Amino acid sequence: MESRKLVFFIIIILLLAMTFSSGCIQTNRETKSNNYIIGGVTVTEVTYFVGNDGLFTKEYIVSGNFLGKTMSSAKFTRRQYEQAKNNPYGAFLPDF
Repeated sequence: MESRKLVFFIIIILLLAMTFSSGCIQTNRETKSNNYIIGGVTVTEVTYFVGNDGLFTKEYIVSGNFLGKTMSSAKFTRRQYEQAKNNPYGAFLPDF
């Protein structure tokens, strides 16, 4: 009987957390970077418990730097990141 109450309580807490955070509960974050002579690329993979693509949605934040200064930053979905990897400039992006 006590275990049922505990499971119910955990489910309620999880539902409340998802409601107040719009489902954006971050579960993991991993950063990889490639450095080149005059600049580099940093990609951060963020995993959310529930996102636009369902459970455990991955989002990629790509930022480029040139001579030590961050030049641009963009967010990509998993599909967009894979498409970017397939173009000629995608060789500069780290593999996930």
